[in-house]
Amino acid sequence: MNEPDVRPLIEPVSAEAMQEAHAYAPAPTLSESLRGPQARRIVPFAILGLVGVLVLGWLVSELVEAALGQRAQGVVVFLMLAAVITVAWLSWLQLQHGHRERYARLASFASANGFDYEPKRTGTRHEGVVFHVGSSRRDEDVFRFVPDEPGQREVEVGTRVYEVKSSSRRRDTTVHRWGYLAVRLDRRLPHLLLDATRNDGAFGVSNLPIGFAKDQRLSLEGDFDRHFALYCPREYETDALYLFTPDVMALLIDETSAYDVEVVDDWLYVYSVTPFDPNDPETWRRLHRIRSVVGERLAGRSSRYADDRVVAPAQTQVTDAAAPMPEASAITSRLDHNRVAPRGARLRRRRTLTTSTVGLAAGAVGLFWLFEWFERLWS
Repeated sequence: MNEPDVRPLIEPVSAEAMQEAHAYAPAPTLSESLRGPQARRIVPFAILGLVGVLVLGWLVSELVEAALGQRAQGVVVFLMLAAVITVAWLSWLQLQHGHRERYARLASFASANGFDYEPKRTGTRHEGVVFHVGSSRRDEDVFRFVPDEPGQREVEVGTRVYEVKSSSRRRDTTVHRWGYLAVRLDRRLPHLLLDATRNDGAFGVSNLPIGFAKDQRLSLEGDFDRHFALYCPREYETDALYLFTPDVMALLIDETSAYDVEVVDDWLYVYSVTPFDPNDPETWRRLHRIRSVVGERLAGRSSRYADDRVVAPAQTQVTDAAAPMPEASAITSRLDHNRVAPRGARLRRRRTLTTSTVGLAAGAVGLFWLFEWFERLWS
């Protein structure tokens, strides 16, 4: 992929694009319309208009009643309600137009850059930490590039949305939205996670929806640990050092220190706790830089990786992260398979106490304390 052509994002939308949007753009719900970027400039004016109509109508109503009586005041109230309905209807039409204009702009951008654009999609083929949690899971504003020439790489950008119940006793839910960049690699790799420290919560608590066992954390050289917490499966530490060489670590710090990074199978994922804005040209330039710099460098480093535990568990795949590449003939035999052993394919999740487990433990402690109290009372 070349540098993204962002002209469709900043130039006026053509009449042809708007006609296509009227024909193909899915009708937005009220919540989607109010959440869209066009709502930020329409809704405040609509509220001011409604307030102005109500205040002006009330003043006119009082003046008319004083001059002409209550019967004339009823006419003014009717006209005021008609004006309120008109303002609300015009605001809704503007929101609809803004939604279609956004669709037309993003569809034009996708066409200009070889993407397939989907405003909304259910189901996923990805296996990262944000794709299989919560309920009502879906993807929004999905841009997918499928290579049609040698040397190109599959890329996908979108927003992952899911809901999590806030309390077991209430119906309240919290909607989570993650921006993601997915880059297809040449080979399957061990499961690796780079948890950025910059976006962690209070007391260094990770913002990711899934936690992993702490004994899988690997410390790297330099100040890398100040920016990322690296997790890799046990006994795959050497493999991680082979992939994350000093130059790759430097690129990760420079380009993705604000994001969480994950490698699952043959995909590289970059996650943002706030969705990537597809209407922002600078967002696309940054994503292109991450893909072309970090993605290509990691893909190049991993292009000759093979998990020798699949073929010969007694052998070790790499003994030195800086070791020279093997001869081509040896590589060919090792690369005959593209698999990772089960213990390296997925990180072990951290064990968490469920609410029921905590409740049972608290109940047991309470019963024990009550039994001790009765025993002391009767002794």
